[in-house]
Amino acid sequence: MRLLGGIILSLFLSWPVFGQDQVRVRIKRNIDQVTLAGFDLAVSLKGQKTRLSHLPKRMALHLVPSENGLSVYSKDLPEPLLNLGFKVVVSGEMMHLNGQLVPENIEFSINASSRLRMDAIALLPLEKYLEGVIPSEMPASWPLEALKAQAVASRSYAMSMLEDRRGRPFHLESSVEDQVYNLSNHLNADQGTKNKILKAIEETRGEYLKDNEGHTLKAYYHADCGGQTELPKSVWNSSEPGGVMVKDSHSSFSPNGSWKWHMDRGQLRRELNGYLGLAKDLKIKDLTVAGHTGSGRVDQLKVSFANGENHQLSAQVFREVLGFNKVKSAYFKVQLSEAELFVEGRGHGHGVGLCQYGAKYLAKRGQSYRQILQHYYGEKKILTRLL
Repeated sequence: MRLLGGIILSLFLSWPVFGQDQVRVRIKRNIDQVTLAGFDLAVSLKGQKTRLSHLPKRMALHLVPSENGLSVYSKDLPEPLLNLGFKVVVSGEMMHLNGQLVPENIEFSINASSRLRMDAIALLPLEKYLEGVIPSEMPASWPLEALKAQAVASRSYAMSMLEDRRGRPFHLESSVEDQVYNLSNHLNADQGTKNKILKAIEETRGEYLKDNEGHTLKAYYHADCGGQTELPKSVWNSSEPGGVMVKDSHSSFSPNGSWKWHMDRGQLRRELNGYLGLAKDLKIKDLTVAGHTGSGRVDQLKVSFANGENHQLSAQVFREVLGFNKVKSAYFKVQLSEAELFVEGRGHGHGVGLCQYGAKYLAKRGQSYRQILQHYYGEKKILTRLL
């Protein structure tokens, strides 16, 4: 065990149990049918694999759920495969799901609440999963050390969710609800970019973050902290351990260092009244900031209506209702005129954990990924290598 810049790097002689597990990533949800095309396709049902096509023939399957199970149709099959069961795995090479490039193994699972709907879940090893996450969450043109810091953060987040959701149908969403996973961003890149992504993953292979109590750290990250990071409890009212708040002037170099946005007052009324369940024509009298977090971000807003009602909204709910890409962070000021709402702020994202633009700047200044991780997650986190 050795100390590297305040972060302890431990070498284990064996993997933890979860290191051997597949990551289950939901790539489509609640769909009533889907088309899957690829080469060398096979269907697996309860461990029994049936090959449907052989290289070099490309085949397209149309999958439809029903009350009696999943059925597979194709002009290349002598007859449909009817009522196969409620959970079926299709494997193959160069597979596309409704035109989207996907991994080699996809599980189709009929929903328990509606037998006419299903989810598509990608099954793949953790390190392969990162190949579709890293270029989707951070530009591959950025410095290698920033990409390596992103790889460790993304791996840590995934491992934490694997533990939290063990036994559930899937571990991770493929969207911003967890981490964006898009295999096309890796496989469709030029060879130099592919090599850089793989290098970031390989040079941090198996490394993840732990808190002082030995728990895998849910390593949050965001685009731009706006000058200071935030604690998880201030954003999600979460009691998760391991949060730190650090000043970070490096992110001022990002395109979202400052931003402005405005909305028609009538549209504001429709959006907020709809969320609060109020009459559509009930006029908003005033909108003010009602409190700040320790970092200076907006914590709560107060909305006053013409009928005398007052409602409080958290900054996160306010951003969600009006649009995360419009109110880009909780570092903002509001002004309500007779005609419009004006919002002015800085930063982009929730502000918790690693600041990606800050990581880019630190990497350009010559800091290693370990130093970057230490800066954003604190000196007491343990960086562990799985063998």
